[in-house]
Amino acid sequence: MKLYVCCLSLLTVLMFPKNSYSTTMMEQDVETVMARAGYVVSATVLDITSRVENNTPFEYITLKVKEVHKQDASFPIYEYDEITIRLLGGQVEDKKLDIDGRPEFVEDEDVFVALNLGENRFFYVVGNVQGLYHVAGSKLINDAAESNAMFVRKGETGETKFVVPSGEQKTIQEMKAIIEKVEEEK
Repeated sequence: MKLYVCCLSLLTVLMFPKNSYSTTMMEQDVETVMARAGYVVSATVLDITSRVENNTPFEYITLKVKEVHKQDASFPIYEYDEITIRLLGGQVEDKKLDIDGRPEFVEDEDVFVALNLGENRFFYVVGNVQGLYHVAGSKLINDAAESNAMFVRKGETGETKFVVPSGEQKTIQEMKAIIEKVEEEK
């Protein structure tokens, strides 16, 4: 059976080399994600730009930092800074690349996100979808929650609306306490 799965995976990659990617995402608890992150910020999504590089779609998400909850001193960021996240995948014209477990941002939304600094001073989300929380009032909603419920982020007139999943959500204060705890344990 394993040989069959390996052969099928290889055949898929050979047949669709530019559009098929497989990801394996290990489920991590919030403490692990926050411990692995060099940066944790509250921010607003200013812009999402898609472009093709080496025949592969990427998205560049520009965030305006509202508050820094944790940061690596080697490259400091501050309140009101604009930082850019680079994500593999997305769609640019006829090029589309879907990746399971990829975090999804929406322009003008407020987010709480765990980041690390990658190549060329672009950030990436720690734990993929597990490191991105959407701010919904006093709660933080993660798309990887057990309920797997997505929520409406934009209303018809441009306002943000949320249908809160039934799974457990945390507040920003609870997340700050978790960050503080994992930092103390280092």
